[in-house]
Amino acid sequence: MLLTTQGWAPFTIEVDGVQSGTAVEVLDCVLQKMGQPYSIAFIPWIRAQAEVKAGRAHAFFPASRNDERDGYAKSSDQLVSLKWVWFLPKESNLNPKDSSFKKTARVTAEAGSNIAHWLQKNGFNLMPQPDTHQQLALMLQRKRVDAVLASESVFLEGLRELNLSSDMFRKVLEQENSLCVYFSKPFLEKYLDFLERFNAIVPECTE
Repeated sequence: MLLTTQGWAPFTIEVDGVQSGTAVEVLDCVLQKMGQPYSIAFIPWIRAQAEVKAGRAHAFFPASRNDERDGYAKSSDQLVSLKWVWFLPKESNLNPKDSSFKKTARVTAEAGSNIAHWLQKNGFNLMPQPDTHQQLALMLQRKRVDAVLASESVFLEGLRELNLSSDMFRKVLEQENSLCVYFSKPFLEKYLDFLERFNAIVPECTE
């Protein structure tokens, strides 16, 4: 089985060929218990999803659910959870909960992410999206946007990698989401009981 992902600490990490991270650890635990051989390819996130859609890979992770992904793949139960959090400059007076924020604030998110999809779908004033969470942090630091919406743990990891202090920003929680594995529908049609067996083992690996 070939799975695709991106470098997205703390969930998925690859350093000198060694793969780790909270989502990788849960996935490895489940597949080991199933006796399922697998490999993980770390590639850009948009391509990670496209490879599954095109039938060149069997699954991508960790991902939150949306209608587009549901069209060609099926999600597992939750592997890990994440919080979608607005980050704004500390001195900013903008409030993401105000009705005017959606139309007037310049916002962005990581390219190809479900967050970017959600922002576009819900009519936010979405600016060009960078490819990495480090670039997100730099865009906000340099005030190229008014706010970014990101996974809290991923954005904070980006700040650490850039040696930037989280004290520069303030946070507003938007929502909490589940991250899962999306398995291609042709794969699941070939192995009819795979997802049921996978989901049955997940609780053993997340407790």
